[in-house]
Formats: sequence, C-alpha cells, structure tokens
Amino acid sequence: MNLYATLDQIKENLSIAAATTTWDAQLLRRLEAASREVDSYCGRHFYVLTDTKYFDIPLERFNNTRQRQEFSLQPIIRDDTRTLWVPDILSVTTIKMDSNQDATYEDTLAATDYILWPFESSRFPKRGVQMDERQGDYATFSSGQRVIEIAALWGYGTGRSATPYNDAGTDVNEVFNSTDTTLTVDAGTQFEVGQTILIESEQLWISAISTHNLTVERGVNGTTAASHANNSDIYIYEYPYPVQEAVLRMTELAYSRVGKGMAAERLGDYSYTKGSVKEEYETIWDSLVPYGIPVL
Repeated sequence: MNLYATLDQIKENLSIAAATTTWDAQLLRRLEAASREVDSYCGRHFYVLTDTKYFDIPLERFNNTRQRQEFSLQPIIRDDTRTLWVPDILSVTTIKMDSNQDATYEDTLAATDYILWPFESSRFPKRGVQMDERQGDYATFSSGQRVIEIAALWGYGTGRSATPYNDAGTDVNEVFNSTDTTLTVDAGTQFEVGQTILIESEQLWISAISTHNLTVERGVNGTTAASHANNSDIYIYEYPYPVQEAVLRMTELAYSRVGKGMAAERLGDYSYTKGSVKEEYETIWDSLVPYGIPVL
C-alpha cells in the first residue's frame, strides 16, 4: 500500500484516541482508496516506484492540445526523434536502446548522452529525455517498437527533489535480515502507521507499531528485501501537503451521512455537520489542480 496520509493523522482529525484500534483496518483501507483516487484524478502517482519501462519510437503524433492532454501519460515524440516524453522520473538508473530491433538492448547511454527535462537541476520530476547533441554519442533515439528501455525511479514525489524523503532521526537497532518483518528501531515514536520508509535501496511499509518495533511489509514499490546492518539510516517518504490534506478529507467524507444538502459525519463518538458532500469534493479537486499532469 502507498498512503499519502497516516493512521495517526486521520485519527487526530476524527478525534479518535490513538489507543482505540477498533476502526484501524477500516481507516487504512479508506486512506489507501483515497490515495489511489488522488492518483487517478491527477493522472500520476506521488509514491516512488523502482521499475523498468519500455517505449516505442516514433509513436503516433498528437497534433492538438486536447489529444495531448488525454494521452499525456504516454511517451510522446514531438517532431523528431531526439526527445522522448515519459511519465514522471525522479532519477535514471540506465537508459538502453535496441538499435537493430533484435530484442537485445546493446546500447547503454552514458550520462553525457542525454539530458533530462526540465533542464533546471532544481525542478522535479523530470518528464522528458533528450539526446545531448553537445557531448553525446547519439544524434537521435533508435526508431521502432519497444526500442527504449529505461530503468529509473518513477513518480512525482514532493515535486521539489529527486529524493522525496526526510531522515527519520533514528536508526535500525539491530541486524535486520531480508526475511524479517519486525524492524526494531532506536525510537519508535518517530514513525506512524501508514508511512513508507527507506533503508538503503529498500522501501518498506509500516502496518503496525509497538514501542520500538515496527511491523513492516518488505520490498515494496519494486524494491527488493535485503539485509541491513545495525545503525543503518532510515528515511521517511514525504508527499505534497495539499495531496496529504485531500486524502485526509476524502477519508473523512467516506463516513459522511448525506441528508438534504448536508453531511453529518460520524465515526465512533465523533460527529459534526458540514456542507454538501458534492461541494466538499469540488473543493478537494480544486486544491489538486496544480498537481495534475501537465499538457506536453
């Protein structure tokens, strides 16, 4: 699961005591559903995925803005074969080409062969890969079906960095083997259920916390479970604040009781009255407009 808000956050919003676990499983499902709804609305995902993707060149060209918007999740070649437009990339591991279409990617591009767009080093995520005519060895991408292989970290992240996570301020407290699902840390209070964390190159998802012991799902988002030494650093993934707030508000609305244009919300001993659910959702969608996928 990839949640853009945590169990502690939604419980605080709903005035549910942290020690009350009656609705935990239900709330986690709602948080996940709301997170995927945000992904769908924005046309992108905000978690970080380790994956290898393949692209055709050239693809059908889209000549008008509406078509480009509708197909903007697909890689698009403009008027040449120097630039490949791709889904959100935070960092590239390798780019390879199958130059003779024999299903073998024999040409590995060096870092000097291409430039990621936007070109500014401070702008993330990247949406394009362009051949670098100034110092690269290739003038264009090879043409054909499934001729480009890109291994990368994919996703929007925070929109500010290629590394959208913060140091947890605490470390692994013992040797953590690749098959373990209980992670002992120095300070369990630094974490919340629902967070995705990073240890070296492995992502883990926290499903429960008991003092200094975290119950985790191993090797999530395309990463591989591995052994980690005692005192290994731990990082916590972050997401844009409006995205986090949208997920929390949608989770609250999931418990709404709709009357005549009014929504009375109730979960356990918590309840209050808000405006219409439709108006609430419109406000949420408006807050996410800046995070929608751009038209190329």
